[in-house]
Amino acid sequence: MILEKIYSEPSGLFQEVVFKKGINFIFGKKDTQDTKKSLNGIGKSLFLDIINYCFCSNLSERLKKAKSKESLSLEKYFAVLEFKIGESKYIIKRSFSKTNQVIIEHHESVHTYKLSEAKEFLCDLIFYNADYQGKYFNSWLRQLLPFFLKIQPPKKDNFSDPIKYIQESKVMELIPYHLFFMGIDNTLSYRNFDLKSNLKSKNKAIGEVKNFIEETYGLNNISEASNELDKINREAKSLEEKIKDFKLADQYKDSEASSNELTKKIKELFYENYSDNAKVKSYIESSQLNIDFNTRQVSKIYSDLSEGLGIHIKKALEEAIIFKKSLAKSRQEFLKSEIQELEQLIKERSEEIKKLEEERAKIFKFLEAKEAIKDLSEAFLQISKKQERITELSGKIGLHTALLKEQAELKTKDAKL
Repeated sequence: MILEKIYSEPSGLFQEVVFKKGINFIFGKKDTQDTKKSLNGIGKSLFLDIINYCFCSNLSERLKKAKSKESLSLEKYFAVLEFKIGESKYIIKRSFSKTNQVIIEHHESVHTYKLSEAKEFLCDLIFYNADYQGKYFNSWLRQLLPFFLKIQPPKKDNFSDPIKYIQESKVMELIPYHLFFMGIDNTLSYRNFDLKSNLKSKNKAIGEVKNFIEETYGLNNISEASNELDKINREAKSLEEKIKDFKLADQYKDSEASSNELTKKIKELFYENYSDNAKVKSYIESSQLNIDFNTRQVSKIYSDLSEGLGIHIKKALEEAIIFKKSLAKSRQEFLKSEIQELEQLIKERSEEIKKLEEERAKIFKFLEAKEAIKDLSEAFLQISKKQERITELSGKIGLHTALLKEQAELKTKDAKL
């Protein structure tokens, strides 16, 4: 790849630069009138930032500062870079306002890419080698370019190690790229870096899970977390059982009113039974009238006056007693029927009273339970909170177990590699 030209559209953002074959130097000139004036901050590094921006970098701090200056109005400009690969010419255009778009022209064709798509296209265009046997990915553009385009970030140490060309990257990550540049199979080094990266991420994730459990639940290890999970499960089940016992159904929405209504019915039935029991007692007493009478004694009194009169009175009294007994027997049969009906009514009312008392007892039990838990919404809120804790804690414990398993597998693979 050979750089040919860089400029702005519209022109005027900076002076067009045409690159020459071979080595090109960018330098500042001392003012012959004021030799003490510094050459820092005149745009040497900013010029490199613009080249880098064309190759899909993020906005550097210098470009961000330039963009924020009202006098510069960077928003309306495109940075344009022309380069050749072999005999094919390409033009990259990237706006300072629409940073997620990259325009690439080749011959007569013009394509607008998303930034991620442009990175993949340019990576294959610049670095792809069909004969290379090792690992290569077209997502490597921003990892490979810095080897050729080194820009000293502000307030950072100078580049001191040519191997470590990306200061933020570990050597283990850079080795696969170096081997790729040299055409040496980098499969093992890439796998080694991939394993180490995965292992590092697993170790970090395990630490985060432990920290979460410790900070959220005040627990020191996974064993304590498992015990806590069992405890919360038991508490949630206990609450669910209590709610079932409370029988919190729709008919108990107005429990106090229902209880008062039941009490009123029970009182009415008790009063009716009391009245009918009094009737039964009265009927029994009235059916047992004492009609025994000594007719001989009365006859003797009257026989002293007249024997015929005594006999006549005795006969009349005996007939009256027989008639009275007949009436009493008839009344007993009638009262017996009445008493049976009343006793049946009393029995039915007693059974109804029993049912009503059982229903009222359930409501009283509910009201006691309601007093303990306050209301149904609070009971379910407690269960909901515990279920959230169960889900969260069991999820973290499961994740920790899975991460430990993956960590062990990665360590085994790493040792073999």
